[in-house]
Amino acid sequence: MRIRVTIFEYGIGWDVYERSSLRVLGTVRLAFPHLTHLDISLYPAAGAVFAALCDTLQEPAPVLESLVLSTGLKQLPSNFLGATAPKLHSIHIEERSDLSLIPIFPEMHKLSIIGSCDSISNLAIKFPCLAQLTMKGVAPSAASDLPLDVYFPALKTLHLHAWASSHVPFFDLAEQTRHIRSVLVVFDDNAMFEDSVPSLVQCLRSPLHLSFSRLLEGDREYSIQLRGGEDNSTPSRTFLRGAVDVTQPGALASVGLLTVVQSVASQVTRLNFDYLLLPFVVEAASFHLTLVRRVEVDLRRLPNTPRKRRARPCYTHNLMRRHTVNVGYFEKHRAVLECSGRQLDDATDFTLVLVSHAAVWFPAHEILHLAGHFEAARRAQSIKLVLVGVIEEPEDAALLRTVCSQVTYRSGEGVAPTEDGRYIQPRHLPQLGHRYCSDCAKSTTLTLS
Repeated sequence: MRIRVTIFEYGIGWDVYERSSLRVLGTVRLAFPHLTHLDISLYPAAGAVFAALCDTLQEPAPVLESLVLSTGLKQLPSNFLGATAPKLHSIHIEERSDLSLIPIFPEMHKLSIIGSCDSISNLAIKFPCLAQLTMKGVAPSAASDLPLDVYFPALKTLHLHAWASSHVPFFDLAEQTRHIRSVLVVFDDNAMFEDSVPSLVQCLRSPLHLSFSRLLEGDREYSIQLRGGEDNSTPSRTFLRGAVDVTQPGALASVGLLTVVQSVASQVTRLNFDYLLLPFVVEAASFHLTLVRRVEVDLRRLPNTPRKRRARPCYTHNLMRRHTVNVGYFEKHRAVLECSGRQLDDATDFTLVLVSHAAVWFPAHEILHLAGHFEAARRAQSIKLVLVGVIEEPEDAALLRTVCSQVTYRSGEGVAPTEDGRYIQPRHLPQLGHRYCSDCAKSTTLTLS
């Protein structure tokens, strides 16, 4: 059984709020022996509501697997979940909560704390087998110089939301996270980002795979990920940036792509990025990412993005309509690619992959224009093209084969689309903000399934 409760006092009056809360908490309490997933958002927790909530959270939970709490409780009760929750594997807590009195949960492997949190050592005592830890808020009350994997030997994934008064200053982030496979940090402060990132990526081993993507259209958040090694099981470091206005001076620098790649640029051999972020990529590609051997470009958001919102040097035409190749521009971009005379000593190929979920027209001169932004393409012995979802025009294909050693067209069938023109948020990225907004504050909801 799953239950989600959302009750806020704002706008409904205390009496109504109290009656609703007590009635709903009574129902939840009766259902505890059968609950597998429980999500409670209750604010404020005071008076009779506080007492009822504490009583509810002390019920044994024999089959409970996940728990989400956003209640404002300053301390969870000592008999939390009746000290009996053998199947509990995930807890998400918003607002300040002191966990020092709760029992030990040896089966818990996923903990998320949004707000003030307990000392690292105490968290390690209460949750000794954590595999994933997310923290957003002020630093733990007691810090240590020991690496986090000493406290949490099973820890594989760490998510931090860092700003000037948060987690990063209280320890050497690079050293304390060196042996953790996946680390994701949200930076809101440019100075902290520039100070921390170069050391954070030094633990990754060559070759490196760089991914640069836009997470959501509305809040302007960007993800920069470096992954070391050849497969997805190898260590990675991911950095999220937000609140960047691309129309303002210095916006390209504030996203921080150069900061991430400068110290490890010679190890990056693979790059994939959202095509609409090309303005951010060009500088890094031209002067730093000179040894990239494979570039994968995601075109999925392009058809649904208005032309006026595509910053140069992005292609500004409608990809859903047929466009003939501009032979003059094609020859111009061919000259750019051939001007370096294929200088690489190891005769390595450069592979450019364009991916779209829908059939689009992307003329040959624009493909060469895109390739020309990469120093590695200009210096490679040969260029290979893989065009997924790009419509094969005979004239375009013939021209491209005069420059590229291999040109392959593939159907975009099976490529996952974006959602309403937005980038779908990857599963490995946590929701690090509050889950409820002021528009929902007056709602009272009880959902049973």
